[in-house]
Amino acid sequence: MASLFEIVVPGGKLSGLLGLPKEWVPPFFPISNELHRRYLANPQTPLYDLLDVTESAQFEARLREFGAPPQDNSLIVRSNAESEGLEERGLLRSFPCDGTLGAVLAAGRAVFDDAAKMPLETPIGLIVQVYRSPVSSGFLSNQRRVVAEPRRWICEMSPAKDSPAETLPSVFQLRVERRAAATSSELRCETQRKLLETLRAVGRYFYDRKTRRHLEWVWDGECLWIVQNDEAPEQKGASPEPHLPPSTRPVQVKRLRLFRPFTAKASLWQKLQCVCDFKSAGLPTAQLFVLKGKSALLLLAKGRTPKRLRSDLAELTASPLIIRSDIRGETTLFAKHTTGLTNPSVALDFLKRTTREFVASGVKPDHICFIAHRFIPASALAFSLARPASPRVRIDALWGLPDGLEFCPHDSFEIDSRSGIKLAKRIRYKPKFLAVLPSEDWSIEELGAPWDWKAALDDDTLREIAKRKCATCEETAEASCNDVVRERFL
Repeated sequence: MASLFEIVVPGGKLSGLLGLPKEWVPPFFPISNELHRRYLANPQTPLYDLLDVTESAQFEARLREFGAPPQDNSLIVRSNAESEGLEERGLLRSFPCDGTLGAVLAAGRAVFDDAAKMPLETPIGLIVQVYRSPVSSGFLSNQRRVVAEPRRWICEMSPAKDSPAETLPSVFQLRVERRAAATSSELRCETQRKLLETLRAVGRYFYDRKTRRHLEWVWDGECLWIVQNDEAPEQKGASPEPHLPPSTRPVQVKRLRLFRPFTAKASLWQKLQCVCDFKSAGLPTAQLFVLKGKSALLLLAKGRTPKRLRSDLAELTASPLIIRSDIRGETTLFAKHTTGLTNPSVALDFLKRTTREFVASGVKPDHICFIAHRFIPASALAFSLARPASPRVRIDALWGLPDGLEFCPHDSFEIDSRSGIKLAKRIRYKPKFLAVLPSEDWSIEELGAPWDWKAALDDDTLREIAKRKCATCEETAEASCNDVVRERFL
C-alpha cells in the first residue's frame, strides 16, 4: 500500500511552501494523494477506516509535533493539487479544526467533498498546518498583470478587527529595491509599521532572485507568516507588429461595375456621412467603394448574384478586403462586417446573407448599402472623443485592430488639443489584442512583453489625434460630436 507521508509529486501549493525559508511558514506536514485515492474508491467510508494501524499511529505522531494536548491546537487542513498554482488559487476551500486525529480527518473529508464539485483530473493531497489567528492578512504580489516592474509590489491588507463590517481592504504599492532583503529567520514585527517594513523586506528577497511571485500572508500581531507562495511567470505572447499583412496593390477602379468609388455625395448613410465630415475637416480617408441600389440588393436578398458582381469582387479581393454594412437613416452600431477577405466567393456569401437578414428584419433593399475598402494595416488604434468649444480630447488606445477596443483593456489619455499638453494618462496592463492571423482571420491573441505595459501611442501621435479630432468637431459643430469616432494609425 502506498504511503500517506511519502510525497512523490509535491503539488503546487506544497512546492510553494517548500520554496520559502522554514521560519517564514507556520509548521505543517503534507499528506499524499493516496488518501484521496482511497476516498474516491470508497466515498461512503469514513477516512479513519481507510487508514491501517501503522498509518494512524504515524498520523497522531505528526500531530503531536504541533504541541500537546492536541485538542488545544488550532490547525487548518488545505488542499494540495498537483497543478494548484496561481490560476487555480481559491478554487478549493480549506477547513479549520483542532489537533486531534478525528478532527483533522473530518476536515480532510470536507476538503475532498468540496473537491468533488470541481473538474479535477488527478487526486489531490492535503496540507495539515498550524493556524495563525490573523490580526491582519492579505496578499503581496509583483506579478506582471498588476505591476510592470518587479521592484514594485501591490499589497492588499484586510481591515483591522475593530473596523466596521463594510470596510474594504486597503490596497497600496510598495517599492522594495531600497530595503534590505529579509533573512531566513523568523519575520518578527510587533507593530503595523514594522509589518510594512517586513513586507518590503520579503518583496526584496524575491526581487533579488529576479522572480515574480504572488504571496498570501497572515500577521498575528507578533510575526508575519507566509501561507502561500505562487510563482507568477510572465505571460508568453506576441508583438502586434508581425501580424500586419503584406502591402496591398491599388484597386483598378476602371474594372469595377457595381461597386462605385465613394465621392462624398452618398451621405444618406451614417458611416458615409462620417467620411464626408472627415474630408471636410481636411483629414485623410481611405479609398471606399459603395454597393447600393434597389435592384442589386433585391437580387442579393433572394440569394441571386447581380451581373458583374463576381468580377468586382475578384478585383477588390486581390488584396485583403473589408466589407461593412450600413442602413439609410439609422445609426448602425456594431453592424455586420467581414474580416480581411481574399476569396470572392466568401465575400459574395457575406453580401447575400447580410442582405437577406436585413430584408427579413424589415429593412427596404434600397436602404441598404455595403462599404468596402482594402484592409488598412495598423499596429495600434485609437477611439477619440471631443466636444465643440472644448480643447480637451479623450483618447483610448490599444494595439491591434480597432474592434479590440470593444472588449480588451486599453490605455486612456486626455490631451489639450491647443497646447498639446497631456492632461491625464492611464497606462493599463493589456494582456490581449485583436490580431490578424497569417490565415487572415481575426483572433484575440496574447500580447507579450513589453507591449502589454507599453503605451499604445506615443506623445506625437496623441497630439496629432487630438488636433485632428478637434478639427472634425469644429467642422460639425452644428451636429452632435458626442459619437465616438474610430481612427487608425500606422
